[in-house]
Amino acid sequence: MIMLWSISLSEVAGINRHQFSLSGTIDQKAAAKTFKKVGRVLIPDILEPDGADLLLQHVSTMPEMNLVFINQLKHYDLSANGFENLDAEDKADIQNSVYSCAQREFGYMYKNYPISDLVQSGNCSALLKDFLEFLNTKSVLDALRRISGHQNIDYADAQATRFDPGHFLTSHNDSVAGKNRLVAYVLNLTPRWHPDWGGNLMLYDDDKNVMEVFVPKMNSLSLFAVGTQHAVSLVSPFARRPRAAITGWLRFR
Repeated sequence: MIMLWSISLSEVAGINRHQFSLSGTIDQKAAAKTFKKVGRVLIPDILEPDGADLLLQHVSTMPEMNLVFINQLKHYDLSANGFENLDAEDKADIQNSVYSCAQREFGYMYKNYPISDLVQSGNCSALLKDFLEFLNTKSVLDALRRISGHQNIDYADAQATRFDPGHFLTSHNDSVAGKNRLVAYVLNLTPRWHPDWGGNLMLYDDDKNVMEVFVPKMNSLSLFAVGTQHAVSLVSPFARRPRAAITGWLRFR
């Protein structure tokens, strides 16, 4: 299998949103019924396999991701490669400090590639730019409106994420004033993931009991209402591969 980063620039330029299409097996009525009842749904096999495989190859191998984390209530956005080039003691000190802060307050540590921001600046990879365009086609947005029941969804934003061993995201609800977020989504891009490896999407009730766990199965789409308390559990040191995904929110203007 040829990895995307070995393809010539001329070939990359030829990739467009027609590489992606929704699977013909989606039961939108059943998904809508579940979402209406509980405010969340996991949809398997959301994309046709060729498009999902392109995204998997790309997100799994792209070299220029950022490492984002909170430490002492301050957000950091570093070059992931730069962090890896630190000596082992410095990396351990940062990670241990992030873990210590997460014991008391909201915390996270993972790799990301801010697709929407990079599209606006003209610096996004061709494949992910085209995937964002695909997400915002009328046919896809109409399907997401039908499933979620939110007819006022205007657009989707996106970021690519990779959770390596030791990465995590503690509980929060995605509600941010002025962001106009309606529904959160996670397009999972990790094949043969085992729940023992962590990296599971945990959905909580108001008493912090786990209502449901979505294991990040390849080419599945998690949808849940903004305001739902949720977290991504710590990826285990013995996980055999990173947990890769494209995530974001369905929003109104």
